[in-house]
Amino acid sequence: RQWASDMARAWGLRSASGFEGSIVEQALAQLENAHRARIIQHEQQKREAQSLVARGLPLRIVVSAGDKDASLHPGWILTSATTLDITAASSFRALLLDLEVVDTFVAEHILEHLSFAEVMAAVENMHTFLKPGGRLRLAVPDPNHVNATAPGRQQFG
Repeated sequence: RQWASDMARAWGLRSASGFEGSIVEQALAQLENAHRARIIQHEQQKREAQSLVARGLPLRIVVSAGDKDASLHPGWILTSATTLDITAASSFRALLLDLEVVDTFVAEHILEHLSFAEVMAAVENMHTFLKPGGRLRLAVPDPNHVNATAPGRQQFG
């Protein structure tokens, strides 16, 4: 609640009479719930990554998977822009803790949304956390092969 109140004050949304029950209060509650859900999701992914590494199983990560159903991709950790900022090494460290622990990274249809500097940072970060001999799959739209990369036609791995 404090986080939402701080945001409201920073944005100048709270009046002297407050805004309990208002649309603004409802919106702030939704923001707070979304923020809390992202933290929980990040912690779950962190525990899952640590468990895979501890058991000697392959650590395979899809970056910016969006809202894909993780149960349809067993053995993969599906991250989102809110749980792994691929342009920030600190975000990788927070999720993975150690260098050279990931067996496979998949980054499909995300790099074209970044600046050149962000792409370079993202690739460097993935390389840093990739095991020697690991795999990095990058895909960007190709107007000559639209059907081959259409959603639902490509499998991870």
